Amino acid sequence: MANNIFTLDDGTVELTIQNSFGEEICKLHVRTSDISIIDRYNALLGDFDKIIAPLSDVSMRADGTSSFEKDWEIIKGVETELISKLNAIFDTKDIGLLFENRNAFSTIGGVFYVEKVIKMLGNVVSEAISAEAEKAQKRVDKYTKDIHRKESIK
Repeated sequence: MANNIFTLDDGTVELTIQNSFGEEICKLHVRTSDISIIDRYNALLGDFDKIIAPLSDVSMRADGTSSFEKDWEIIKGVETELISKLNAIFDTKDIGLLFENRNAFSTIGGVFYVEKVIKMLGNVVSEAISAEAEKAQKRVDKYTKDIHRKESIK
């Protein structure tokens, strides 16, 4: 109690994000097992086209940049909005680390980099929630096995 510092396990995990060569891109600290994350994630997917709609009026290169200053401001504004929404989904401030060395709208195989990020994070959430559900079910089973046994005796 001397420092009045307490630790609470809020489900935050550290994710090491690597490229396909195993080189570290960054580390993220996110709460992947928060069940409400699914609703926030799905809301982003539903709003994605609306969020990136301002890009339809800009001159953008395949690397996500533009030679026009006004277009570059729009691109960066949309990128900032997406990063903010991703941070909110995962209750973190780390998502911007994924875009420090690569523009969110550079393309990889014809797909925006940010779309690949969103899909990867969705897979992480899916796996984490499945793992948490399995752990929770084991705990429930531990406490209800006697109930099931008593019911079968009747």
